[in-house]
Amino acid sequence: MKDEVMERQELKQRKTRRVAGQHVSSDVFAFVGSPDDVASWRFCICIPGDLKKTENLISSALEQIKAGHFPAVIPETQREAVKFLIFGAALAHNMRVDRELLTIKSYEPDPAPAGEPAEQVKVTAPAPEVDEAILLADRAAEKFLRAMGLD
Repeated sequence: MKDEVMERQELKQRKTRRVAGQHVSSDVFAFVGSPDDVASWRFCICIPGDLKKTENLISSALEQIKAGHFPAVIPETQREAVKFLIFGAALAHNMRVDRELLTIKSYEPDPAPAGEPAEQVKVTAPAPEVDEAILLADRAAEKFLRAMGLD
């Protein structure tokens, strides 16, 4: 009984969001806009202690990404990092994943309207946002795997 009371007090002290019938912290979300604003937390990819729910959440997140449904709260510059983190979570759970999800969108301008000549753009290296997104995704994936005990 004391453990239950202490657990409830601990939950009240830190921010949590209810997902799949359980309160979870920001550690299990692929994107956390603001740790203090649970409405900005998107793509829950782990329910501690419940493998079936976790796999279902990851599968759902993959389907949303495949359909191109990114919540507006996720900035364009961080969407690739979120995608990589969800992909990594799926691989960690031995789930089949369409590798086309990993293709990085090129940062090319929209095609010129008909009648106007298209501007030539030469891309020599990935945009700095891509490198930053990969770094953020890698850090988040490591944090996620540590939280699951899969160092």
